[in-house]
Amino acid sequence: DPFAGVRQGDLRDMFGGDLFEQLFGGFFRRGGARHGGDIHVELPLTLEEILEGPEKSITYRRPAPCGGCKGTGARGGTAMARCGTCAGRGRVRMSAGFISMVQECPDCGGKGQRILEPCPECGGRALIEEEIKLGVRIEPGQPEGNRVRIEREGAYGKGGGAPGDLIVHLVTAEHPFFEREGADLRCEIPISFAHVALGTALEVPTLTGKAKVK
Repeated sequence: DPFAGVRQGDLRDMFGGDLFEQLFGGFFRRGGARHGGDIHVELPLTLEEILEGPEKSITYRRPAPCGGCKGTGARGGTAMARCGTCAGRGRVRMSAGFISMVQECPDCGGKGQRILEPCPECGGRALIEEEIKLGVRIEPGQPEGNRVRIEREGAYGKGGGAPGDLIVHLVTAEHPFFEREGADLRCEIPISFAHVALGTALEVPTLTGKAKVK
């Protein structure tokens, strides 16, 4: 297997979702199954939280298989008809001059079957929106713009394909006193001319209390 030990999420990050499907989709699909898409969410963190590394709760929405039709898109108890375009194979061959390629059937979406009576709960889409609440552990000292990947918590895959991942983008919330510069914190404290000329010891705030600066 040329992709043994290779994580699909890493390839998706490198090439982007659409280009990944074009280049590698066929290697990861089995029996018409399609890998679910990644879901991206932003998680604001205060400077205090970045220092501590908290457990945060995030809520997001994702498409899930409809319970009324069990993800088929057809009204419960009704039959499906074989797709006439692909003769039930789910794939069609397209030719242009000397170039010939096999691609997913545009009429049945690779299922090989057509819905005769759509499910009234999802309108034949086979998916509904569900709300997910998930706990995320953030390691202390995360750099600005870092991402946390939670595998298999993204969108459901089609045709039994594996779910995508949840990508949590960490965003530093604005602080009333400090500005972040990489791993350092920057602040401004006014001092008098006498302090400049003679020197002094100032008490300055930090994220964990107060400190003296000469």
